[in-house]
Amino acid sequence: MLHDLIQKFDTAMMTTQGRDGHMHSRPMATQKPQPDSPIWFVASMDTAKIEDLQKDPRINLAYYNPGSRAWVSLSGQARLDQDRAEITRLWQEDWKIWFPDGPEQDGLVLIHVTPQTATYWEPEHGRVGTWVEMAKAYVKGEEPKIPEPVTVNSF
Repeated sequence: MLHDLIQKFDTAMMTTQGRDGHMHSRPMATQKPQPDSPIWFVASMDTAKIEDLQKDPRINLAYYNPGSRAWVSLSGQARLDQDRAEITRLWQEDWKIWFPDGPEQDGLVLIHVTPQTATYWEPEHGRVGTWVEMAKAYVKGEEPKIPEPVTVNSF
């Protein structure tokens, strides 16, 4: 269920802990899940995010869909993989925007994420249904009946 929900988002905000001890977030394109790695990204080794992950592999991924207001916050462990055969197997043509030399470009790395805990919320009736529920609650002077977020710890 969670992996299906993640595929509805184009972008994740990847948060790592920097050398300075502060948290750093940056947008990363959501990749198509693979049987051995349902959550993964591609990057260049010479980036701050990779330096952060080499120091501390803990990672948080945050997804948000403004259309439906659905969101996911996922914490886990990152594993870096520079296996050239794996990079070639997973290569997608649109990556040339960032990696113009293709799958043979030096310094490419896959970031595989092993989830440890995730909290998500997906409105039952989308954004409009949530607004309707909030409006009804306002008129009645009650708290809106909106489902609580769900937390999962097994994947």
